[in-house]
Amino acid sequence: MTKKYISLKSALTLSLASTILLSACRDSLPKDTQKIAPYQAVDPDFKIRATTDFESPTRISKSVFMPNLIAGWASQIILLDIDGALLRTQMGTLNPIQFETGPYIDLHGLGRKGEPGLLLALTDENRLQAFIESSDDGDFTRIPVSIPNIKIKRFCKTHDFITPSLNVYTETNDIVTLGITIEANKQVTLNSNDVPKTDMCHKNTLEFGPSDQTPDQTYLVISPNIKNPHLRLDTKTETKFVEIQDGLSIQGLKDPNSIAVTDINLGSAFNQGAILITDRDSPRSVLIAWDYFKKVVKSEMPN
Repeated sequence: MTKKYISLKSALTLSLASTILLSACRDSLPKDTQKIAPYQAVDPDFKIRATTDFESPTRISKSVFMPNLIAGWASQIILLDIDGALLRTQMGTLNPIQFETGPYIDLHGLGRKGEPGLLLALTDENRLQAFIESSDDGDFTRIPVSIPNIKIKRFCKTHDFITPSLNVYTETNDIVTLGITIEANKQVTLNSNDVPKTDMCHKNTLEFGPSDQTPDQTYLVISPNIKNPHLRLDTKTETKFVEIQDGLSIQGLKDPNSIAVTDINLGSAFNQGAILITDRDSPRSVLIAWDYFKKVVKSEMPN
């Protein structure tokens, strides 16, 4: 899997590049035993304000963006709840509704300029389903999908929701890149011409670093922390914890469960992208404007 990076000095000013992964085996545990040990108290090193929030009918385990490259406010957030159902909401409404029961275990969104967005979802039996946007309100219609002779265990998460390809982790523990072809918005074909890759297939961690990274250069890792509350930020030399505090009339979030990021225009306060953070213990999610998040992190972790 090829990783793209941004410099931490210019980091947080340039478009992001990231690999996203699920935190250590949390999603594979039964939902009533996911918190396997009591949290240890930890004081945050600094705080970031929530820009806005929304509430889903159920608690959320994962999320992806589906950018609308013409009308940012019509971009969608697709959510996977703890029971494997799929929900959707447009950025202009932030009112999630369920549209598929599943159960699903993973998802990937693809925005296309002037064309309907595509959603790929993986069932708990590792079968792939494809959905195409079918209305201006963001409704989805299921369409056929053809894949190579591989069994996908999960998607390698990414910030890139506009490139028609994705990396997947297979049952043979290989990482394979699949190209996405959408035919007349009625059928999806995934093609693989790549030999298996040896890079790690991350789940829920965002990595930032120089584009020609060397071992002695700094990088930043952002992840929900499974041992303590708050977001965890790591560089090669330090670890800091970040509290998502209350914004203007917006409640903060003290127990992050999953994260998703894009630097694509999502409209209004999120015209330079957003970081979405779900809550482990409630159906709330918070959105933070990506340019604001970068500015705060750069001032607190400048190296």
